[in-house]
Amino acid sequence: MKTSLTYLFLFLLILTPAYAQRVLTAGGFQRLLDQAAGGQLVVDTSIIAMNLDFGGGYTVTIPPGTELIIKNTILDMFSSTLNISEDAQLNAIDQSQVIAEGESIIHSSGGILIENSTLDVAGDSRAVFDGTVTFGANTVIETEGDTEINGELTINADAVWNNEGNVKIGGNPLVPDGPKTINNFGVINNNGTITNDAGTIKNVDGGSIVGTTPDNLNGGTVEEVGGDPVGAAFGDLEDLGQGWMRSDWLGDFNTNFYPWIFHVEHSWTYVFEGNTPASVFQYDLSSQGWFFTSSTEYPNLYSFSRSSWVFYFKETTAPRQFADLQTSEFFSLD
Repeated sequence: MKTSLTYLFLFLLILTPAYAQRVLTAGGFQRLLDQAAGGQLVVDTSIIAMNLDFGGGYTVTIPPGTELIIKNTILDMFSSTLNISEDAQLNAIDQSQVIAEGESIIHSSGGILIENSTLDVAGDSRAVFDGTVTFGANTVIETEGDTEINGELTINADAVWNNEGNVKIGGNPLVPDGPKTINNFGVINNNGTITNDAGTIKNVDGGSIVGTTPDNLNGGTVEEVGGDPVGAAFGDLEDLGQGWMRSDWLGDFNTNFYPWIFHVEHSWTYVFEGNTPASVFQYDLSSQGWFFTSSTEYPNLYSFSRSSWVFYFKETTAPRQFADLQTSEFFSLD
């Protein structure tokens, strides 16, 4: 999280000729948006500092029908408000940063796309999403303040949302007919609260919520949608938290980088589902060899490099001890 001392640095940038054309105040930003009303405005490699006079309290509105694209740009708010009108769109892409702190408000009745960029809602700031919001690929979202979702939020498989604040899905009488939906293909690290008031959270194709479980009110639901690749490969698993899983046949492993897993005995392996339930093909990184095993075979594994079945002596590590079941040879692998 940034601190307000950063704004002194931003102010000094205006005094530097090299940045004279790259810094926008709230007033200048609004004038550009008004000139582009109904069309498209692209802001590239810039700093949009909405409080350069340290007063705060500004409101900037993206007009209806207007698309704002910020690329490699910092949009920095402090106790200010950004309104995204209905039928308007904010696209923050290419390493952009959208930062709201102090008592800032981001209120979107239109659309938002954050991709390959970051959104930071800090302190007592809040974000209200009444429209369609997408956290795209390679995106990190940090929320300390309040987040309200009355529209539809989609979290890409490569996106991570770290929540330390209070998230509320639905329950706003001013937006009674909103979708009130989170489509989660990625990861929500929830160390705050999620109150699901008559809304829907869909964990799609292995999307997950790690940490505090959402509170479902007034018929709110959390649904698992589509395939669960981890469960399909390993069968029933006990969720230990923070990406760690426990299999009653394979033991403990971390799935945060799935299909790469970190196993407590086998270290890093790349896995994909076999042709039968609870069976996996594994690329063992340390030995650079392929193995196959299943819930009915393990600790026997088929070694493709040896073209034979091998027996693993469980709980042996660094090196791991094996026996070749065809030749009766004992051998070890790091």
